[in-house]
Amino acid sequence: MKKSIIVVSAILIIGLIAAIIGVSQIDVVKSSNIIEDEDYQKYLELKNNGEIDENGEYIINYEDPNKIRVTIAKNKALDVEYYTDEAKTQKIDSVIYLMPGDTIYIKCNDNGDEALYHFSRYEIYEFDKDGNREKALTLTDKVTKYTIPENIKNKEVQIIPYGENNTESILLSVKDENGKDIISGKWKNNDTILDNSILPVGPSEYYQLTYTYNTNEFFFVSSSPKCLISDGVVNFEKANSSDKDRPQEYFVELRRYLSLSLSFDKNADIYRKDELLDEKTKKFEFKPEHKLQFGDEITIKTESDITITDGDYKYISASREWSNSEELYIYKIKINDTEIKNQSYEGVDIVEDITITLPEKAPYGTVTYKVNSKEVSGTHTFKEGEKLKIEYKITEDGYIFSGQNTVQQLLKIKTKTEEIEIKTEHNNTTLDLSELFKVEKEA
Repeated sequence: MKKSIIVVSAILIIGLIAAIIGVSQIDVVKSSNIIEDEDYQKYLELKNNGEIDENGEYIINYEDPNKIRVTIAKNKALDVEYYTDEAKTQKIDSVIYLMPGDTIYIKCNDNGDEALYHFSRYEIYEFDKDGNREKALTLTDKVTKYTIPENIKNKEVQIIPYGENNTESILLSVKDENGKDIISGKWKNNDTILDNSILPVGPSEYYQLTYTYNTNEFFFVSSSPKCLISDGVVNFEKANSSDKDRPQEYFVELRRYLSLSLSFDKNADIYRKDELLDEKTKKFEFKPEHKLQFGDEITIKTESDITITDGDYKYISASREWSNSEELYIYKIKINDTEIKNQSYEGVDIVEDITITLPEKAPYGTVTYKVNSKEVSGTHTFKEGEKLKIEYKITEDGYIFSGQNTVQQLLKIKTKTEEIEIKTEHNNTTLDLSELFKVEKEA
């Protein structure tokens, strides 16, 4: 700066001498070779830009104290532009001073990587005189604007654009034998426990899922995709979210352990594989603690026929052979993974389940149903041979049961009870009350 001032002073002196002797100032400057001096060239540039006054001193323009300093932050993954006009011709690059009430117009352009990373929001922050930052506003539109408040309390504002990695949701579900959700187990991704039935994964993210279930209550049936099973843990293969053939849903099917109730006319020995479960018994019941499941095989040795009185008999297949050496029948009962229709096995009597729909309403009155003194209703499953007691009560005036004798008519009997034995032909039917109770209009 000092050198520039010396150059300016020299020029002024030369100009004064030239004026005295009548020589052109321009000629003098040229002959002095000052015009070729680097500092002189700098002086001309500053003077032409209005940054130096006639005395060769710098002109300093102090910033308006009422203006707000606005800083524009960058996000390398987003192409964001800022303008001071709505037509978007006056671009802002980094820092600008604006007055309260001025508006900045913001535009986020597509960056070509929308499949991996996308625009999320603009955060507007204010800084107080001590440099403390506080959030002032959030803008969520890609193309938007920000107007500096008239009553803004701070003198510095920062605008930051944020983006997010794209994620997709992989569904996780576990169902029981009734198609209902099982919520007792735990899903994990890379040993991290998941707290819901959705796994969010980002772009090109590796994940490996496992599911752990209670082996005291359930056994494994199937999964999609395929898996490996180990001590109640379902292990799926490692996958990457960028794989085109990656699974969109992970499904596990579990089932509660099966039950089976057996009775024998004579003593029987019960085996599962080579394990003796009971001997010389006339009754045996497979309970959950026995963990009876698909693929199991039961061996029964007895001198008599056997009866399956209850349980998941529809999944069994059975065979019988005679052992001359032991003078016993040997029954082989296999537990299949699908129901067997039209079951009939030599020496095996099955007491079947009978499902009947019981009408809730009765014409002209009300009806109740009982089995073994216990009231039942709706669609109910009975055992073959059970007795169903039906009580019908006429509540509508002017009606009586048909076929009443004179005494019954005089007594105005309005309640009648019938009992039926449940048979296989009742299965999957709706009880017809009109066949059991005849009602007519009172004479």
